[in-house]
Amino acid sequence: MWGLSVLSSLIVLAGGVVHNDTVITGTVTKIIRLLLVSKRVAVRTAASWAWRAYVWSILRHFEDLDVEASQERIEVVRRIFDFLDKGVGVGVVCSLLVGSAGREDRDLRIELGLATLVEMGKRRANATEALQILDRLLQTESYVEPEGPMPGWELNKLLPLPLFDGQLAESDTKALLVLIKDQATLEVDWIPEITPLRVEECNERLDALYDVWHAAIKGHGIDEKGHAMV
Repeated sequence: MWGLSVLSSLIVLAGGVVHNDTVITGTVTKIIRLLLVSKRVAVRTAASWAWRAYVWSILRHFEDLDVEASQERIEVVRRIFDFLDKGVGVGVVCSLLVGSAGREDRDLRIELGLATLVEMGKRRANATEALQILDRLLQTESYVEPEGPMPGWELNKLLPLPLFDGQLAESDTKALLVLIKDQATLEVDWIPEITPLRVEECNERLDALYDVWHAAIKGHGIDEKGHAMV
């Protein structure tokens, strides 16, 4: 537990620079992925929160890259798709789309946001969140054309404080459940922050929007006709 807390702190301190070394990033992600399937709730929680630190650094790196480096930015974000559970996917979409109206790379951000939602929809654990975000994106009447540059999402929201202040490492089972519940409470307002699509943007992406819906209902075990899948 302490090891994951220290690892997460090092990732955050290094920022996006950590991704300049493929050996380091490969080692870090292998360690976290192995622990994500642990039978112990405490270890799985610590690992999923450590993964958030890694995702945080990926998204920092994404923002630092030149907007013209579209393919590199796409490849960077797709590294995250291995694990989008426990609020990670929601945080990724928020990072991409909150305050994106009027940005030069708005189209790329929408493309990556929808790709993230498709990946989320494939897993039952994330399918409901994918549908909730899809509903938010389709609230076209809530889209407001910005008069100037809009602030992006506060990326530090993705980092659970107990991972860095020692609370997680020192918690027993009961205290851990409280920490998890408290963190979930902080995340309930994330989806409403997402900037919706314009009507034109929806019309241009009907197939992609359908893919999100289809993946999410399939993730719930339901086919296109509303029947439970065997």
